[in-house]
Amino acid sequence: MPRAEKKLSILIVEDNPVNQLYLKALLSRKGHQVQLASDGAEAVRTYQEGAFDLIFMDLQMPGTDGFEAVSRIREIEAGGGPTSDTPPGEGLSGGGPGDECDSGDDKPSEGRAGVLPAGPPGRKTPISALSAYPLREETHREEIALFDHYLTKPVTKEMVEEALTLLTGPSEERN
Repeated sequence: MPRAEKKLSILIVEDNPVNQLYLKALLSRKGHQVQLASDGAEAVRTYQEGAFDLIFMDLQMPGTDGFEAVSRIREIEAGGGPTSDTPPGEGLSGGGPGDECDSGDDKPSEGRAGVLPAGPPGRKTPISALSAYPLREETHREEIALFDHYLTKPVTKEMVEEALTLLTGPSEERN
């Protein structure tokens, strides 16, 4: 008899409502609890309010982008949380369109996935970057080191399932 899959608490940070609904539907059908955030500042606030097993983070969003949001989350995890004069999500700066990666062309890539180089020790929440463009390590080495994984849009069901396995362990290990 197959073991029951552990239900995860997952934060999806994505500014596109269609992508939000697609990812939420994929994950909810598996019984996972899903929360949505539409930008990086909201992601940081939501992260501080709950415990998440996994975060899917879009990189290119208006306002606070995914790079700045993940940087702030990693800072919080390392014990450098918000100070009394910096409310959660405040003071975050974001990049503009195209800031998150330099693919060498302006065309979105085919959906791809991969594990990024190991980042700082002591991190708690696995975070998968979501991007319409391939990540180039030579362009954003420091920023992508804060992520554990990446998915290049368009994201498929198989890519999401692979990310769940890579970042949280096989289903039988999530019990």
